[in-house]
Amino acid sequence: MRLLLFDIDGTLMLSGGAGARALTAALHEVFGMSDGLAGVRLNGHTDRQIVADALALAGLPSPASPAQQALLDERYVHNLRREMPVSPRAVLLPGVTELLQRLVEVGGVALALLTGNIEPGARIKLERFGLNRYFPFGAFGTDSAVRRDLVPIAIARGEEKIGVRFDRSDVVVIGDTERDVDCGRHCGVKTVAVATGGVSVADLQAAGADLVLPDLADTARTVQALLTV
Repeated sequence: MRLLLFDIDGTLMLSGGAGARALTAALHEVFGMSDGLAGVRLNGHTDRQIVADALALAGLPSPASPAQQALLDERYVHNLRREMPVSPRAVLLPGVTELLQRLVEVGGVALALLTGNIEPGARIKLERFGLNRYFPFGAFGTDSAVRRDLVPIAIARGEEKIGVRFDRSDVVVIGDTERDVDCGRHCGVKTVAVATGGVSVADLQAAGADLVLPDLADTARTVQALLTV
């Protein structure tokens, strides 16, 4: 069986800034930061790493204490529940629903998430486009601030849930940044990069992706790629 681990932001969808707005508001509510994400790289980072970087740039103790992080998560999720359903620029990327449905129909494939989003945030984002039903499990920013840690977590969860053992050659990370490629390569699994999140085809190739696609719009081509890479 093949295990396909999908990133969310820039790969399946764009939140139209809803996530950044929700987290900026949460940082203000918990730490009094007026523009907490200024100068912080978001693309490819886990939520925990983003928060740690924001605090460090503001000269505050980093990472947040467990109590602070729990409160920040609560406020972020609250804000995201408000922002995401009405985010005017949120968009499902081309071909995503068709691809996921075709993969379900193919058989012999397990779909899962591998995302830097904390799990409640990931589920809120996917809910906007009705995608949660495709992803019964995954590894999330809730599990670790380090993206490289998430691949073995996702594999272990899949093995427990499905009752099969995945060979690393049958695990594929699908994402849109160099960090997605890096976490897959670090863990010895295949990587398929898609240039829909702001990183160029050339840069994704330079990062060492096994395959780079311009987008997921060509369903037949993408299914074939994910099953044979």
